[in-house]
Amino acid sequence: MKNATRAFLLLVFISFTYLGCTPEETPVTEVQAPTPTQILPPTIESFSPQSAFAGEQVTINGTGFGQLPIGIQVFFGDVEAQVVSASSTKIVVVVPEGAISAPIRLVSGGTSAVSEVFTVPIQLSTTELELFTLDSELLSLSGINENTQVVWSSADENVAVVDESGNVKGIKEGTTEIKVTVEDIETSVTINVKRSIYVTGYDSSNDKDIATIWKNGVPIYLTDGENDARATSVFVTDTDVYVSGYETSDNNIDVAKVWKNGELLYNVSGNSSRANSIFIFENDVYFSGVQNGNAAYWQNGLGAYLNGGTPGEAFGLFVNDNSIYVSGNVENSPAIWTGTEKNELTYNQNFFSIALDIAATDTDTYAVGFDYVENPILAITATIWKNGGEPQYLETTDRSIARSIFIDNDDVYVVGGNAVNNIELPVLWKNNDTPVVLDFEGGSANSVYVYKGDVYIAGYNTKEAQVWENDIQMPLFQGIENANFGSVFVK
Repeated sequence: MKNATRAFLLLVFISFTYLGCTPEETPVTEVQAPTPTQILPPTIESFSPQSAFAGEQVTINGTGFGQLPIGIQVFFGDVEAQVVSASSTKIVVVVPEGAISAPIRLVSGGTSAVSEVFTVPIQLSTTELELFTLDSELLSLSGINENTQVVWSSADENVAVVDESGNVKGIKEGTTEIKVTVEDIETSVTINVKRSIYVTGYDSSNDKDIATIWKNGVPIYLTDGENDARATSVFVTDTDVYVSGYETSDNNIDVAKVWKNGELLYNVSGNSSRANSIFIFENDVYFSGVQNGNAAYWQNGLGAYLNGGTPGEAFGLFVNDNSIYVSGNVENSPAIWTGTEKNELTYNQNFFSIALDIAATDTDTYAVGFDYVENPILAITATIWKNGGEPQYLETTDRSIARSIFIDNDDVYVVGGNAVNNIELPVLWKNNDTPVVLDFEGGSANSVYVYKGDVYIAGYNTKEAQVWENDIQMPLFQGIENANFGSVFVK
């Protein structure tokens, strides 16, 4: 019994001893989050080249561009550049359009670096430009922005002009320099202006004739083709192109019209009218023709009858410091007017005659057209009237007609048609010499213009409308079929 009691007490003691004891605590090592790699701000150490134009590549060297340089942005001034390739120490970019000389700014990971000034040279889009007269082209300038002060100028505004935006316009044939100044930097471009050849007439390739002007062979349509229309004459100033003509209305009545730079300028009201010729002098617009069956001319849209109500029509027109000269006919008689004063011309009164064109110098007037002459048989004959005197008959074979005249210094150029074996041929007379045949297959010469010694003639042959330069067909105007050229002007 005693032994059992001892055993029990020993067990209780051991139990209380074990439960009462605090076991020794094991040291715990604190686990800390790994320290992230520190992101250093980017630096730009160098760039190459030091100067470049828009579109060229630039290499930027430095540090802190990141292990994975994604999202890096590079700016030249305020204009962002395209990144071509990138590593932690090198970035290749393209100089953007519109960049100007300014520091390069690199943005990475919310921080940025700025370099020294990178130079974008100021450069014109070209060093040489070719224009036709009255054509325009915009010169662009790299290395500037909208805040850059730019000054444009022309060395010779008689040849070409330029506006404040760099838009260059050719004025007359020649060569000049267009200069541009940006702060203290000046550069220039050579401008070569070529002459333009303008012809008027009509395009009949559709159901209706369309009044048309061609510039260097390119057509500009003046009417929409709803009604028949014809462009009869052209005059070009330093800035504008004027065309006369007429359009048939829905009521089958001809209406005289004048267009300026392709837009309608004058539309003659009243009964039937046609504008046959146009001339610009000291900013005034003159055109001649017919209204209500009467020969007339208009100045800036205001008309004046020339024959006091007698039936007739005005064709040619010339204006200088002395007066306004008009040619035409009155009741089948050839006539010229100085202002509104009529001078009837001598002709074969058994038949009718017309003075189709007129030109003047400081001392003389010349009208051309046709008269009937027995040479040796009765035939219509190309004729010149000088200063309203007796008719002078041009050298011809068979029938002939003079349609246009141009005075160049002391030389008198006349063009028209001369029939040979009953086929009309386009011809040129110079100083009443033997006519020069322009095309032996047939046709007509309707207008002549002389520019710097070169002779331009508009008309047609048996196949197409045609322009001859010094008796040679011009390639610019070949292949224009279903058309007729009635007037030529060179500027």
